[in-house]
Amino acid sequence: MRLATELKRILVQLRLGLGSARSPGERLQVLNESSFLLERHSEAEAPAFVEEMVACAETSGDVLGATTGLWALAEHARRCGDLARATQYARRLLQTASRAGASETEALARLLEGRVFEYSGEFETARECYERAFALWQRAKATEGCRIALRHICGLMLRQGLTTSAMKFCQEALGIDPDNQNRLEQAAGLLDMGRVFVQMGNWEDAAEYLFRSVGIAEKHGFSGILHRASNALGEMFLRRDRPERAVEYFSKVVQAARRSETDFDAMCEGLVGLASAYYASGDLAAAERTLQEGSACCPRCGDSATQSALHRVIAELALAKGELAEAESSAQKALEVAQRAGVHCEVGRVLSVLGQVAAERDDIDAAMAFFQQSLKSFERIEVPYDLGRIRLQYGRLLLNAGRVSESGEQLREAERIFRELGVAGQIAEASRLLFRTTSSETGDVALLAAVAGLAALRLEPSSFLERALRLICDGLSFDCGAIVVGKRPVAVCGEPQFGAVSDLRADGEYPVVSETTLCFPVRFDGGTLAWVCLERATPTKVSVQPLLLQGLASLLALQVMELATRSRRPGVRSGLVAGLRYRGVVGRSPKVLSALEIVAKVASVPIPVLMRGESGTGKELIARALHDSGSRSRGPFVAVNCAAMPETLLESEFFGVAKGAATGVSPRKGKFELADGGTIFLDEIGDMSPALQAKLLRVLQGKCFERVGGDQTITVDVRVVAATNQNLEERMEKGLFRRDLYYRLNGVEIELPALRERREDIPELVRHFVDRFAREFGRQVRGVSSETLQALVNHSWPGNIRELQNVIERAVVMCKESELGLHDLPPEFRGINPEEEGLPKASFLESGDFRSSRRKVKDRAVSELEKVMIVDCLIKADWNISKAAELAGYSRAQFYRLIKKHNISRP
Repeated sequence: MRLATELKRILVQLRLGLGSARSPGERLQVLNESSFLLERHSEAEAPAFVEEMVACAETSGDVLGATTGLWALAEHARRCGDLARATQYARRLLQTASRAGASETEALARLLEGRVFEYSGEFETARECYERAFALWQRAKATEGCRIALRHICGLMLRQGLTTSAMKFCQEALGIDPDNQNRLEQAAGLLDMGRVFVQMGNWEDAAEYLFRSVGIAEKHGFSGILHRASNALGEMFLRRDRPERAVEYFSKVVQAARRSETDFDAMCEGLVGLASAYYASGDLAAAERTLQEGSACCPRCGDSATQSALHRVIAELALAKGELAEAESSAQKALEVAQRAGVHCEVGRVLSVLGQVAAERDDIDAAMAFFQQSLKSFERIEVPYDLGRIRLQYGRLLLNAGRVSESGEQLREAERIFRELGVAGQIAEASRLLFRTTSSETGDVALLAAVAGLAALRLEPSSFLERALRLICDGLSFDCGAIVVGKRPVAVCGEPQFGAVSDLRADGEYPVVSETTLCFPVRFDGGTLAWVCLERATPTKVSVQPLLLQGLASLLALQVMELATRSRRPGVRSGLVAGLRYRGVVGRSPKVLSALEIVAKVASVPIPVLMRGESGTGKELIARALHDSGSRSRGPFVAVNCAAMPETLLESEFFGVAKGAATGVSPRKGKFELADGGTIFLDEIGDMSPALQAKLLRVLQGKCFERVGGDQTITVDVRVVAATNQNLEERMEKGLFRRDLYYRLNGVEIELPALRERREDIPELVRHFVDRFAREFGRQVRGVSSETLQALVNHSWPGNIRELQNVIERAVVMCKESELGLHDLPPEFRGINPEEEGLPKASFLESGDFRSSRRKVKDRAVSELEKVMIVDCLIKADWNISKAAELAGYSRAQFYRLIKKHNISRP
């Protein structure tokens, strides 16, 4: 909104300036400002101003002015999707450069022409243009131009999924003048390498290059690179099965773009990624809301691949909701756009969605045909993650169709791909499906291999144990189970009754096998570390090989030992607060202990709990501790972000949809129904609109509701835990929060301290995150230097634990030594103002004759326009300063400063 107002002001200035111009030269000076409007996707009248600027520049022989305007017009047309018009402007730019004999300007024209061909799917022609631009810059010994051309070829290869070729050109670009100190060029080169590694599935190197690019971009204000690097990080975390981290990075891009109302390509890419991350985490309401914004934004995006991805994600969401007609329609749109743009990676992804739609309609032949086409589109493409996903989906389809042999082939290949990539969730899914294709003789081997594969992925011990337990349940045909240390479960799958746990003794004979249970010990060095207890509802006679159980126990033992070792470290662990079961809560400060003691007291009491605290203080972790430590731990834990819930989706998302509620809409459960027997966590409750508060109060009071479009009353037994970072008392005084809802939620109140109020916990939190990220990214970091730890303790941490986590993650990824040093932290932790580290040298497109001359002309034009506007407003207001300031859109103080700046006095 702020930028839109500024653009309108510039338009007013342009009109005033043109009206007062006394010569063609003055008119050209004024018009030079107009290209700025196109860079910001301004009103439809802006191209006319730039067209006039180009005509004036060509008439006066101003090659720089004509080049500036034609570049802006071509890029504006490309972003608007008008590739034909963009091509015309690119060719005019080429003609202008040829007439002037300016080889570097001609190279720029070739680069622009290549971009147009790339976005229209003519990849070979685009590459020819980029190579000609490279040759021209090389002949002119313009090293920065050469790097730009090579990076464009790298991006072209990535668009086609040719990662090996992309890597070659990226390395060649970095090899040109490796001692170059141009910060912008460094950030761009690191970004390109990071994007290549993401597509290759090399997560550790991708993280390092992208975090380094982000660090430089943040330090020097390169917003475009920062947005693209954040989008790439979001994509990396999404592929690594960490959608919550992907949401963070995509959200940063979207929020920044909303504020500035610029960089629509990055914003649209961020919105599509954000919707995919919400979808992967199961938050369909947030995904739908994000896709609605993306649908409104993407027509202004010139990237066909992003537009196709938008329609594909819409199709995937519709498929998840059972809306098959909408899913097919959106997928067909996505396919049409992707084929027209020649983006074969996206074509393959969309064909797999169409295959899933056909499978839902029981048209197995059509589904198989779509998947075979999808796999064929990946024949030349080097994007292993996407290929693995398609093979996994195809294998599931074949298995459900009874084609076990063909299914096993696809699933084994998918498992191999995901094992190489280290994506635990996808490995586990492929393994579970493979169990259904194996005979009893080979099933034991497959189960051991699956658990051993998980053990090699450097997962957190608790995460490994939970995933391994689920594999064991599936592999041995049990419904649920638990891994128990003492009498406390450290990993749970399903809803076990724990009936056999009380009978377990370290000196007993194991395994204990019946038709409904199986218990076996996890032993090490003669001692019993834990028990694995499995349960099934339907009695079944099975024989379990002792060697299999011994093999599984040995794979679990090291992880159980590591979990026990971590629990004995200083800080908040299970021994400090009796009766609690929780993961991830670290600290020893009195305020944290006090909060956990309250949790222990009320964990099994069915009373609502209201948690207060700043964003990032760990409210959801405490809510999970409350759930896991009480009698509802066997039930579901469902988290809802109330601030992100639009009113139009509240009822259907909270209460579900009845069969026949609308044409093409399948019945589904809402959040409260999904949380029945467990806990529902309502985060950011203070941000809910009054209308949403009233609807929520109704279900909290009656514990019953009807699905949208239904008349059957559904009763639920749900424990409500709410959280807020708002001052609810103040909001109640202003009428923004209902008192009756407040009293309904505030049965017990827990206050979580900000990180700056518990500085004694920072060393332990730092060590916790160092261990976690060193394991995750394969780094050899084992500690933190004393001066680094002191700098971290002294920081104010406005973002609390979440900010600390992000800082340590980046530091571990970029650290080259065995312990974190001050140089691994952002500049502010070293007492350095980023601006003091020196401004970057500009790249070819940001400096030299092309930009510096334009800047001078632009500055003069702006100054003259500003002066003309001020005088005009003063005359219209009869020299009344307040009225004149209001007309100009400035405050009185700002207007006085401008009068003084331009030395304006009343005649």
